[in-house]
Amino acid sequence: MILTKQEFADKVKNTIKDIAYPYDKRFVHTHLHTEFSFLDGAGKVSSLAKKCADVNTPLVITDHGNVAGTIRAYQACNKEKVPFIRGFEAYIRKAEDGEEEDYEGSYFHLIMLPYTKEGFENINMLSSLGYTEGIKYVAKRPVPVISKEWLERYSSGIVAMSACMFGEISANIWLHYPYLELFKKTNPKFAVQLIRVARKMIEKKKVLTKKSGLTVNDLTDDDVLNLILQKRKLKKLKGILMREANRCSNDDIVSIAIENQEYLDDIVDIIEYYMSIFDFFYLEIQDHNFFEQRLTTLIKRYIVNNYDLGTKLVITNDVHYIEPGDWEVQDVLLCLSTKKVMSDKTRFRFEEHELYFKSPDELMNMFPYLTDSEKIEYMRNSTEVAHICLNYKMELNEIFYPAFDIPEGFANAAEYTMYLCIEGARNISKHMPNNFRFRVFNIIEYEKMRDIVFGNIDFDTALEMVKDEKKQAQIIPMIQESITQSAEDVLLTSLKDKGISLNTSQFDKYKEAIERVIYEFSIIVIKEIPDYFLITKQIIDFARNENILVGPGRGSAAGSAVAYLLGITELDPLDYSLYFERERCCAQILKLVAWFKMKKFR
Repeated sequence: MILTKQEFADKVKNTIKDIAYPYDKRFVHTHLHTEFSFLDGAGKVSSLAKKCADVNTPLVITDHGNVAGTIRAYQACNKEKVPFIRGFEAYIRKAEDGEEEDYEGSYFHLIMLPYTKEGFENINMLSSLGYTEGIKYVAKRPVPVISKEWLERYSSGIVAMSACMFGEISANIWLHYPYLELFKKTNPKFAVQLIRVARKMIEKKKVLTKKSGLTVNDLTDDDVLNLILQKRKLKKLKGILMREANRCSNDDIVSIAIENQEYLDDIVDIIEYYMSIFDFFYLEIQDHNFFEQRLTTLIKRYIVNNYDLGTKLVITNDVHYIEPGDWEVQDVLLCLSTKKVMSDKTRFRFEEHELYFKSPDELMNMFPYLTDSEKIEYMRNSTEVAHICLNYKMELNEIFYPAFDIPEGFANAAEYTMYLCIEGARNISKHMPNNFRFRVFNIIEYEKMRDIVFGNIDFDTALEMVKDEKKQAQIIPMIQESITQSAEDVLLTSLKDKGISLNTSQFDKYKEAIERVIYEFSIIVIKEIPDYFLITKQIIDFARNENILVGPGRGSAAGSAVAYLLGITELDPLDYSLYFERERCCAQILKLVAWFKMKKFR
């Protein structure tokens, strides 16, 4: 949905109204690369977290194409007690196929930051798709590229920003700007000389391929200009063009754009496209002494000021290293990435050494073509972006197991697990008549065992108490007595219903088997992992049905009676005095396991 300025402002206000922001409100680096922008970023996440703690801002990371730095950055931020916002700078494939050898022509950059859990998961999905299905080779380098179809499908919950000069909006501004009209107005002789020299170089350097079927004489002046801007072989001419354009006044630059309404309309269409798919979309502006950046800033500013579009300008610095002197380290990384040596004058490099972690005061000294009030506003908009993203707080201590599709007739995965345990015990006693312990389940009705176990054991309270470390120890006496009582109640009720009497020895052996199953079942429910066991059973069943070799059981869950009854393992834990030790993490569970070992199952 394309919002107006007022609608956008209202949406921002409603999103951040209940979120505290006790940090520096002047500026936040929302476009920042770490060591996980491989062979490009030179800033270590630990050092960046300390830096953010020193200046009292959140750490926002936007590494190239991946989210690999998430865990380390999260831990570093926790240590330094600074908020962490994890996004990434994606590579977006053009709607039409670009020429593979052209850096600018194959993909665009886009910054994405999550502000909801869904947005966090969508960014994970997009990054994964880039590596698993989107790898493209640009200048013989693999790049994880995302299609716009994927972008549209997984855009919810994300704050997006237009990225650097290679973002789609910025690239279209400086690649398609009517330079010749600008030069005809400001320096007509230069325009003529530029095109004449360019035609000679295009022919001399064989810029036109035989496949194109074109000669220099077939090219219009605009065609020649496009080749200057996009072909590496004409890089020197591009530099001359940009230096001449940089001599022009702001008024001349903007007025030529206004006179070319179709050019402006195309830029606005791209902005509206991104606004239509993302909940929040911002236009980045940067200043590292490139004319392309000055041009894109002036055009974006004109559009924001003269069109009723729900977007804002945000100053970023495209941070690749922390201190000014660190540029040499990044330069070495770029050589490794592009397989070039430092002495190669034609290699890709950043001529200006401005991509460090700048202070708000340093940023105020940049953008000489903006007023101080504009700089303050656009810098403050970066804190608005961070404020929105603090709506979602990433947590690594949560475990998210997939949900099993439960058949009708069962309220949850726990009930279905109990049912399958009983059915599994009956199947074992049928095919293994010597296994007398689990034979007792032939007389146990699922509904009655379910009602007794869930009636005796207060799982709801136990689940809440496990989350509170101070209350964990209180679970032991509650569950100890309930497990034993439940096993006895299940056995006595079943014997009574079937009119069966047992001697003391038989009763104790059968009760032992039931008690073991209820004990393990209780741990599984308290740990909230019945789905985990059901999914594992499904995998093992599939393997066996497809004649895929499956062992009898290995690992720390091999001693589980529940796993045995479900058919996951083939080892009877009671026969071999094996103990269920799989799901123990809190002190309460450890003590419970120790208590149960004292029962000395044989």
